[in-house]
Amino acid sequence: MLMSRSFRSRLCASLVAIAGVIVLSASSQAQNDTVVLRSEPDGRERRVTGTVVEFTGESLLVRHTSGREEKISPEQVVEVLGDWKESHQAANALFAEGDFAAAEMKYREALRDEDRRWAQRRVLAQLTWCYRDLGQTGNAVKAFLPLYRDDPKTPHFAAIPLTWTATSVELDLERQATSWLQDKDSTASRLIGASWSLTTARRAEAIKVLREFVSDPDPRIVFLAEAQLWRTQVATSQPEDVSRWQERIERMPSAIRGGPYYVVGLALSRHELHEQAAISFMRTAILYSSQRDLVPNALLAAARELETIDQAAEAIGLYREILTKHPTDRVASQAGERLKGLANDLGN
Repeated sequence: MLMSRSFRSRLCASLVAIAGVIVLSASSQAQNDTVVLRSEPDGRERRVTGTVVEFTGESLLVRHTSGREEKISPEQVVEVLGDWKESHQAANALFAEGDFAAAEMKYREALRDEDRRWAQRRVLAQLTWCYRDLGQTGNAVKAFLPLYRDDPKTPHFAAIPLTWTATSVELDLERQATSWLQDKDSTASRLIGASWSLTTARRAEAIKVLREFVSDPDPRIVFLAEAQLWRTQVATSQPEDVSRWQERIERMPSAIRGGPYYVVGLALSRHELHEQAAISFMRTAILYSSQRDLVPNALLAAARELETIDQAAEAIGLYREILTKHPTDRVASQAGERLKGLANDLGN
């Protein structure tokens, strides 16, 4: 499928600051794509092979070898094993190995090589994850926003680069967050800006913007804006508030629950419900392992809760996991210190 001129221009404008990428359109050719589907009600998987013509948050359109086209609900789609370009395949392999810097370079190449619009959006999503994993929030936003503009119901929405921790924001990122916060043309941009502004001098403005999302047509925006507001209410929350938050999480699309589970864990910890807090943190760490910028924080928080309830052996395991799988994360030093402390305690 050829890219529209407007999409191509927006894509280039958004990514030229990242890498000077020039996206060229090319004629679509027959592809040998495989779509893995989950059947209802038994949950069994089946595979459909053909050419994926389009894949948005509304439907997946596949053309069978006979020429017949089938429209499939995205809720049924488990995975798309696309007939990717060589650069796209290489990027996927590097990403799976955890070499996000090298994967980012290959995904930029794939963005140039891919002429299928739905595949380009997938590459943008993968670029967003790469930049998140590399701690390059500004570039993550530049990759995500054109993806969301082109498909507001995108199945890749979970890649949205929000923050869920109370970490202080560097000045350059704070300035960018202000720009996103004041972007009247994009709800996703304002949500991202509000998320990163909650720990800055623009906290009040960010809270105001988050409250305005209550009637947004995208329920995912509504849910995440609400969960971002919980971050400001943890310290004053009552047990009934936390119970209500937990109920709200169960109503959210499963793909976006990772951050909200983390915030609920913080609130449960405040109320000294340490075992429940550890479970909530571990849900983030285990079920949402793709959020590598949040997982180390969740592991550290869970380990601390386990220490509190005298489960030192389990806590040690989590600290070691941080040091092994996330050695360069900023919380790794804290995990190392706690690991040494527990080792000394157990040795005495």
